[in-house]
Amino acid sequence: MTEAAVRNTSAEATRTALSPGRLRLLLAAMAISRVGSVCTTTAGPLLALHLTRSPLYAGLVAASGVVPNLLAHLPVGVIIDRRDPWLVMRLSQMCRLAAILLLLIGLLWPPGTTIILPIAIALESVFATTFRMAGTVTLPRLATNGLVARAIGKNEARNHTALLMGRPLGGMADSINHKMPYVLDIVACVVTIVMLGPLRKLGPAKGRRVPESPPRSPMTGQIKHSIAWLHEDGFLRQTLLLFSVTNFLFQTTIILLITMMKRDGLSSVSIGVLLATTGLGGIAGSRFAVAMLRTIKLERAPYAAVLAWLGLTTVIALSDNPFILATVWTGVGFVGSIMNVGRDVYQATNVPEYQRGRVVSLNALAAQAPSALGALCGGLVITWLGAKATAIAVPITVLLLLIVLPFGGRIHHDEEQERIRKANNALSGEP
Repeated sequence: MTEAAVRNTSAEATRTALSPGRLRLLLAAMAISRVGSVCTTTAGPLLALHLTRSPLYAGLVAASGVVPNLLAHLPVGVIIDRRDPWLVMRLSQMCRLAAILLLLIGLLWPPGTTIILPIAIALESVFATTFRMAGTVTLPRLATNGLVARAIGKNEARNHTALLMGRPLGGMADSINHKMPYVLDIVACVVTIVMLGPLRKLGPAKGRRVPESPPRSPMTGQIKHSIAWLHEDGFLRQTLLLFSVTNFLFQTTIILLITMMKRDGLSSVSIGVLLATTGLGGIAGSRFAVAMLRTIKLERAPYAAVLAWLGLTTVIALSDNPFILATVWTGVGFVGSIMNVGRDVYQATNVPEYQRGRVVSLNALAAQAPSALGALCGGLVITWLGAKATAIAVPITVLLLLIVLPFGGRIHHDEEQERIRKANNALSGEP
């Protein structure tokens, strides 16, 4: 039997041997961890303003939770593929706990707090992302074939719920006491570490660590191998292009909506509620994602998503009614959540287990980096073009994406069609 066959057989045996109870435990642990992390990332800039009254320093603290996190994606993917994901999850939570404790200790030493705060926020963000990515890689191993799609849909729903809960919770906790959000994050870490205990029996699948890269540059070689694998897969190329472009556009649209609503005299609370509707749409979308993808079929889902986004962004360009904009923004989150589930189901059923961490990290990086760039450049674009011209430019760019998308990843090889069939079968609950 070949080494590849050993990997496939071992992974399949592990998947069918594990109970749905452990799957539910992992999903709950990931949601609790996410709430705690969002509390900290929300409260970090608020604490920075409290300490220094400087918006510049608050921006630095906010960036410290984003930039190191993005840079860590690729090496973290390699580490997850090389090691037992359970061990990676447990150690990442312990390191995250240490980072938060460092922050709280730093608050007792005022002269050093301004130095320690961005360092602690950066470490917390990196280790929280490591935990989340390792959990994403582990999820298919805990689910039988019939549960993979449903489990991914539930994870997506809980992620959106955690974001909706964590942001106001972090703000409210900070208003009570500036240390409170970090105490909540510590509780989340401890609870998650305890919940990981019963998952220890998962262990690494035999034969899953396979040397694929040059001996002198193992990490870079393995990353290159996964980039090549991703480049050869038509569907993942399409979704990578789709998420990269739209995430940039939607971050710009967020700044555009804030600008439009402020111009019309809406309060900050009203603007916050409007922007939160995308999270509600995401929860709803993840609930219906499996059924809708089963109907649309995965190979047509990217085109359906871009068409839907084209219609929604056109409404944003034509209307400034807050209720219409809130409804449209809900729809944007609804469609995005469905596409997230579709991509993750495809990855879970087709990416070889020995490089799943790297492929997941590459896709996450390709989605999150444009979001950060969009947040950074959105204000410049609006200042340069003006709000109205930017609102018109967004649907035009989405239309161009629809035209380019077929060239971004044609699904024509028999092997690629077989992968689509496997993912569609998983969505239907079939082996």
